[in-house]
Amino acid sequence: MLGDVVLVFDPRTMREEIARFANRLAARGVSTRSLSIGASNGPNRPDLIEAPGLARPWTRPWTARGLRKRAEFHKTSLLHVLQSEWDSVAIALAESWEVPYLLNVDEFPSPGSGVRLSRRWCRGLIAPCRDLADELRAGLPNTPVSVVPPAFLVPKPIERDPSVHRVRVVGAAGPLTSGSGLTTFLKAAAILVEQGSDAEFVIAGDGPDEFELRRYADHLRIADRVTFTGDPDPDAPFWRVLDVFCQTASRPTSARPLAIALAHAIPSITTSVAAPLAPSDCLGATCPATDAGSFARRVRELLDQPLRAQVIGQAGRDWALKAFDPDLQADSLVALYRLAVDDREVPSPHLATLRSSVVD
Repeated sequence: MLGDVVLVFDPRTMREEIARFANRLAARGVSTRSLSIGASNGPNRPDLIEAPGLARPWTRPWTARGLRKRAEFHKTSLLHVLQSEWDSVAIALAESWEVPYLLNVDEFPSPGSGVRLSRRWCRGLIAPCRDLADELRAGLPNTPVSVVPPAFLVPKPIERDPSVHRVRVVGAAGPLTSGSGLTTFLKAAAILVEQGSDAEFVIAGDGPDEFELRRYADHLRIADRVTFTGDPDPDAPFWRVLDVFCQTASRPTSARPLAIALAHAIPSITTSVAAPLAPSDCLGATCPATDAGSFARRVRELLDQPLRAQVIGQAGRDWALKAFDPDLQADSLVALYRLAVDDREVPSPHLATLRSSVVD
């Protein structure tokens, strides 16, 4: 029998989504509690518990034990940890509470990194796309991996008059790490500036390479035209100011930012690495990875042809709203929850680690 499902999430990347996600599950008869790894900085909700101690390895064990004693978690039958970066939190909670868990893996592991899981309590991994699921199955052949596309419920795009002159905005988003291709984005921006394009550029994301990217923008003499902002929610203001979106990844990616851009009807240009995400008629163009000149040309074409860009953007939104339907996601997850709880077999306890086979 399915009792409470505890949704474990990082508020830095899931601030607004979690309440709507919980409501969709509740509409399907699934009772949930939301456990935030840190302060959520949102409105107080009776089903939301904040536990910053889970974020720190040295306080994680006693924080997990303390949470188990709380009345809100006495009926917990399953944990759903929504970000793989918190795989150690999943293990600590599951072993302390003695309940099974599911773990979302939303992105290909970077070279040298991995996903740790408990063979005793992990009931499966959830991937957003088939390519990532195949890699996870190859690395962990005895672990069930399910494909559940993400859900994006975004407002209707702002309608702009193409005849009205204004400064255009070109954006890119993703983790600020190697393989993101964001240096290619900056090179393309420099080419456009040199050609006299009246555009501004925005990079959204978090990661260790932010300083190097800022320094590179300064080296290209476009620092005054480039803005950096944090990792955006699907309904963040970042998406509402863009005229063109660039997905510049140079290694395998689930392309979540591209999916969000399409849902917002933003005409998008991508590399062949992420292109399989959407049909070609929903994309502005597909460019070779690291080819800044190609990106610059394609961006310029979309900026110079606003009516064509508008048609491409609407085609992308129509496709994305079907592919990333919130109801489809909720139905799939409820089925997985019931399977996870009904699985009574508990294998011997040990940890398994997936090491990425991706070559940078």
